[in-house]
Amino acid sequence: TGIGSPIQALKILGIPFDHVFSCDNNAHVKKSIECNYSPKYLYEDILNRDHRLLPDIDLYIAGPPCVAFSSVGLRKGLDDQRGQLFIETLEVIYTKKPKIFIIENVKGLITANGGKAIEYIESYINKNLKQYSISVIEMNTKDYGVPQSRPRIFIVGILNQLCTAEIKTPRPIPMLFELDDIKEKKLSRDEISKLTHLSTFESDNLSQALQDVPDLWKHNYVMDLCSSYRFMSIKKDIAPCFRRSHSKFFVSKWRRNISPREALSLQGFPETFEICVSDHQVYQQVGNSISVNVMLLLLQEIFLTVF
Repeated sequence: TGIGSPIQALKILGIPFDHVFSCDNNAHVKKSIECNYSPKYLYEDILNRDHRLLPDIDLYIAGPPCVAFSSVGLRKGLDDQRGQLFIETLEVIYTKKPKIFIIENVKGLITANGGKAIEYIESYINKNLKQYSISVIEMNTKDYGVPQSRPRIFIVGILNQLCTAEIKTPRPIPMLFELDDIKEKKLSRDEISKLTHLSTFESDNLSQALQDVPDLWKHNYVMDLCSSYRFMSIKKDIAPCFRRSHSKFFVSKWRRNISPREALSLQGFPETFEICVSDHQVYQQVGNSISVNVMLLLLQEIFLTVF
């Protein structure tokens, strides 16, 4: 789950827990985990461990790499090596049998490989995880208080003996804040210089956007200037979906890019989250993360149903 949005969600909910293990093969992500949390075990690679030796767990949350299923990738699904990590995630559940599991991924999971990926996953679950009640829930960050358009699906499994009712999609809530509310006010000159610098490619995209959106400077339009213009997202008062490759968005009224701290806020992370890696790595980690606000409301719905 990258930089620990489930841990943040549990803390905000005030639910006591033991953080038994985390797993990521990226050294920078591991550094962020170690700066902010204290898991008993921090595994490097899900492919190079014996799942039988994992500690017992009540709640297992995983976000296998989504590039294999994403609309911005080749969508090879389980034929992609990264897609194989999804299968390994299912193997962890089969081996350790947690009381509750949540698997997060992009909506493209449903249609990847012409639907073969989701067919395989459903077949695996029906054959090997019969002891679970399964729900597939779709949530978008912007519907749950945070202004970022980030549609995701969550496969939720709860042991049959604990599941007394179907897990429902949490009800949408109003925005908790607007873009201007998270704007950093005390940036240094060097930070401002970095955030206002645009490449020639980005400047050309901005010039084109000015022609197409006459009131661009008057409102908070958020743009992915790194994309080719025909694919560039321009959204008013809301951020496009952060991606690992594209998370440094430009806000028109601010006349600059979003800072790393602001990007974290748009994924629901609190100010207390410690930044201990480079700006570039923060943007990548933000793009890979589950939104804290979404995870919080999903966990709350699950716990209210189960307990």
